[in-house]
Amino acid sequence: MTDVWNEVTIDGPIDLVFDLVTTTRSWPFWHPATEAVSGIVDRPLALGDQVRERAVLAGRAHEGTWTVTQHDPPARLVLQIDAGRLQIAYTFTPRDAATLLRRELRYRPDDFAGGTQDPDGLEACMHAQSEEALRRLKPIVEFQVPRERNKRICRHILERAFNAQDLDALDEGFAPDAAIHDPGTEFRGPAELRGGLQTLLEAFPDFHFSVLDEIAEGDQVVIRYRGQGTHRGAFLGIPASNRTIDYTGMLLLRLHAGRIVEFNAQPDQLGLLNQLGARLEPGPSPPPQTHASS
Repeated sequence: MTDVWNEVTIDGPIDLVFDLVTTTRSWPFWHPATEAVSGIVDRPLALGDQVRERAVLAGRAHEGTWTVTQHDPPARLVLQIDAGRLQIAYTFTPRDAATLLRRELRYRPDDFAGGTQDPDGLEACMHAQSEEALRRLKPIVEFQVPRERNKRICRHILERAFNAQDLDALDEGFAPDAAIHDPGTEFRGPAELRGGLQTLLEAFPDFHFSVLDEIAEGDQVVIRYRGQGTHRGAFLGIPASNRTIDYTGMLLLRLHAGRIVEFNAQPDQLGLLNQLGARLEPGPSPPPQTHASS
């Protein structure tokens, strides 16, 4: 077996860098040999996960399945392909606000075209390819780090507030003058928001908030969420019905200096009211318009 290793320093905390590097969806964008991936590609890898890869290495097309054989977040992850004929180990070391990433490739020269005739040439090729991969990886991860950080801040604050009913999370996660826009209601700052959330939790004591999708761009985060609970108290003028609710909604949040400064909520309020048994009566029709004759 032959070992090749390369290193790069990536600006970003070790936990975020670990998760971004080990999310394989981005492989084709930064590794020059990778043409396509499938399997577990939309989240950080975990022990036992498998990823199917199609690649071209040292002039020969390869297709195989990588398996995570060691998983020690956020310090180290090891993958092996097809009975261990190739192994890649990623080691992460904190460097102040940055992370040192070491990529170690272990391979058998006879698996590659010309490997037995020119092992030194193959090793140089492998090293150059890995060097190029890390050169491309660095700006991709550094671009994603602040966006991923914003997503985590929003998810952490909202899950604490809704699911753990820890309302102190609002004071920690929202700016003192944050603007909160809810259908028909406007709040200013976490103190006013706390009252609104208490009303919701009194009506639905078992309320559960789930993040379904997240998108981050610049200082904004969009969340598609699911709300579930049991109607145990008055809500929107509807007395307790003991009915269960299960609805979705969208949130648009803007952050500054790590805190939420604007919160826009668009729940499926009509669907929610229907589940609570509300009768929505149509209002009176407007009078017909008349036109004066000339």
